[in-house]
Amino acid sequence: MANIVGRTIGKKIEKAFASDFDRLNQDGTPFTLTIDEIKEKIPEYSSGNGHSALRNQEKDGKSIGYLCHKHIVTKHREKDTSLNSRVTSVTFSKK
Repeated sequence: MANIVGRTIGKKIEKAFASDFDRLNQDGTPFTLTIDEIKEKIPEYSSGNGHSALRNQEKDGKSIGYLCHKHIVTKHREKDTSLNSRVTSVTFSKK
């Protein structure tokens, strides 16, 4: 079992966008947030501490992010072909 990381910031994201997560959990309606939208509501979010909640083991890591453990999280990057490219937005879908 993978270690779940980013629980604190993940819960803050869920709370800040509660209505979106409620719709996702109730009827499976996916939604997309830009990183700028997240930073606006959660100023302490950064690629250093915030992305841990969005870690989806795409680099064969031993940890999985809090939000990826609960939902399907699709990261949209500046350059689609590079995992090192900056994440610009994320889409949350029901598992």
